[in-house]
Parts: sequence; C-alpha cells; structure tokens
Amino acid sequence: MEISVFGAPTCARCKDVINFLHEKDVGYEYKVIGEDVDHEYVNNTVGRMVRSVPVIMVDGDELSFDKLKEKVNSVDMLNLLEL
Repeated sequence: MEISVFGAPTCARCKDVINFLHEKDVGYEYKVIGEDVDHEYVNNTVGRMVRSVPVIMVDGDELSFDKLKEKVNSVDMLNLLEL
C-alpha cells in the first residue's frame, strides 16, 4: 500500500493522520504544500482543485481520513487472521 499525505505545518488534522500512521507502523510519504511540493502538483495528482488539507492518497486514489483508517485496520485484521 503506497500512502502519500499532503498537508500544512499548522494543520491539526494532518498531525492526526501522521500520528495514526505512526501508531499503526504504516509507511507513508508526507509532503508540505508550498515547501516540499507546490499547490499545482497536488492539484494535478488529485485531479481537482485542492482547497483543504490533509490530502491523503492511497495507491493513487484520494481517501478521507475515515476511509484510510478503515483500510489500514482491515489490512491489520487480515494480517492477524493469517497468523
């Protein structure tokens, strides 16, 4: 699963996403819009005009934080079932 998070340094919700991914020990790439990437790059990646952060991309698809949590937790459950 390839995860990219685009955010801003002052965004509390961005920090929530990052903390969740850390807690679940999930690899991801975090980029600050305006520092690491420009706004146009994010717009082109997402395929729409981005007006708020965080922007979460999983395997090329944009997901909400709630959908990200569902996806990560379902992968965790599958891993547990395989044990």
